[in-house]
Amino acid sequence: MKAINKIISDLNEYGIAKSHITELFNEQYIEYFNNASKFMYEKMFDTPTVQDYINAVNNNQPAPKRWYEQSKKYEFPHYACLKRGITFDDGDIAKLYTAPALLKIADGYYGEWCKIRNILAWINLPNALNEGRNGSQKWHMDTEDVDYRTVKEDKSRKLLKVWFYITDIDEQTGAMEYKNLKDKEVTACGEKGTIYFVNTAQYHRGGFVQKDHRMIVQGCYLNPGAWQLNQSTHLKKLNYVSNGRAMWDLRQDHDYYQSLDERGKFLFSDN
Repeated sequence: MKAINKIISDLNEYGIAKSHITELFNEQYIEYFNNASKFMYEKMFDTPTVQDYINAVNNNQPAPKRWYEQSKKYEFPHYACLKRGITFDDGDIAKLYTAPALLKIADGYYGEWCKIRNILAWINLPNALNEGRNGSQKWHMDTEDVDYRTVKEDKSRKLLKVWFYITDIDEQTGAMEYKNLKDKEVTACGEKGTIYFVNTAQYHRGGFVQKDHRMIVQGCYLNPGAWQLNQSTHLKKLNYVSNGRAMWDLRQDHDYYQSLDERGKFLFSDN
């Protein structure tokens, strides 16, 4: 409980906190993490979608066209590799976010039960042809909690995202840079198994890989009163379609969902 309270305290004071699966997880959830890592290598990294890009970068050629249009050519989320939405069976990735320690941290940070959205597994590779920073590699604030059309800087905003590092990540492999609540820039480096808790309503950037690759899993815990959970056309639903892509297929008739207690089911509920 001491580690959990420290993370909540750091989030409130700085907007960012760091931990590790060995500090917060029991054997069951460490196994989920290992399954997620294996899944990402076998079902994502070792696919032609990713390997064709790596070959292009190594030969200083333009990035190959993909099955969908995306400005972030260097970024390979799960739906680019799987060509479908993620399910509860896909490497236990979604199950990670039901960990009791994570729920205590998220609920403690918000002061009430929160919900989960935008569970993503993705791979970042060096920008093709040595292009400069692009998209989320530039400073930005995330907007899942507000009307993105009118967003402005506000240090009182809370938007909690949790990253799992599937690979070792440093400045050369795309570590996130964050402007914390004390107006200091920090770099979120960490070894495999590192967990970062970040209030991404504040300025941050990441994924600018200069060598090798970055593999992470991300989930967004949202206050049930968040604007986009109540007013937007997509985040109201857990399994929403984005730009014609089915990004999630976390079904309530799945055995894992049915095994969850009331708190766990609320986490995955529509608004």
